[in-house]
Amino acid sequence: MTMLTTSNARPVNTSPLLRVAVIAAELLALAVLAFLLAKAIWFIAYGAYAEPFDFAEPDSRPALREARLQPSAQSFAGLFTGSADMATPADIDTLPETRLGLHLFGVRTGADPETGTAIIEAGANGQRTYAVGQEITSDAVLAAVYTDRIVISRSGVREVLFLREEDERTLLTPRNPSAAVNPDTLITDLSLQPYFERGTLIGFRVTAADSIPAMSALGLERGDIILEINGRSMPQDAEAAERLLPQLRQATFLQLTVRREGERVTLDVSR
Repeated sequence: MTMLTTSNARPVNTSPLLRVAVIAAELLALAVLAFLLAKAIWFIAYGAYAEPFDFAEPDSRPALREARLQPSAQSFAGLFTGSADMATPADIDTLPETRLGLHLFGVRTGADPETGTAIIEAGANGQRTYAVGQEITSDAVLAAVYTDRIVISRSGVREVLFLREEDERTLLTPRNPSAAVNPDTLITDLSLQPYFERGTLIGFRVTAADSIPAMSALGLERGDIILEINGRSMPQDAEAAERLLPQLRQATFLQLTVRREGERVTLDVSR
C-alpha cells in the first residue's frame, strides 16, 4: 500500500496583497508630492504671507501682537548703517569746520541728510555736484547734507562746511566774466552735439574742451547737456535757431538749464 503524506503548510500566494500595499504606498507618496507641489506653487505665486495667519494670541501679550502687526520705522534704525556714524542736528554744531580749500555753492536736501546732494568747488575740479557717499578729494567724502551746511568725512574725522551767502550768490556764475561769448558762433564754439532720449531730441551735449573761453564764460563743463536757454527749449532745427539768435543778442542776461551728472542745474550769466 502506498502511503501518501500531506503537509499542513500550504504555499500562500501573497503577491496580490503586496501589489495592493505597493499601490497604496505609491498613491500616498503621490498625494504627499502633489500637496508639496501645490504649496510650492502657492508660495511662488502669492508669497510666504499669502496663507491666513492666526493672529489670536493670549491677552497677556498685547504689546508683542501690536509690535508684530505695526512695525515702526524706528525699529529699523541703524540696521544697515551704524548709528555712531550718524550726525544728528543736535551734534553737528559741535563738529569742527573743515580747513580743506572747499567752497559750498548750493545744496539739495533729500528725505534725510544721507540722500542729498551738494555743489562744491574743490580746487582745480571746479564746481561739481556730489551725492552723499561720493569722494570730494582723495581723503574727503560727502557724508550728509543739511540746508545750511554739509558734513564731510575726512579720513574718518567728521567736519562741516557751511553754505555762506557770498558763495551762494556766485553759484555757477562765469569763472571768467570778461570772456567774450558770441551768440552767432555759440553752437560751434561749444561743439554741441544733438542728444536724444528714446528717439526724441531733448538737448545738446557740450563736447568742447574746458579751456574754450565760452566754456568758462558760461560756467559749462564738458559733458553738460543743455536743455533750455532763457527758459526756452533748445532749437531743434535751423529755423528755430535763427529765431532764437536775435533774442540772445538783445538779452541782458543768459540763463542756461543743463543736466550735469544726472542733476538739473541752472547757470545764470550776466551779459
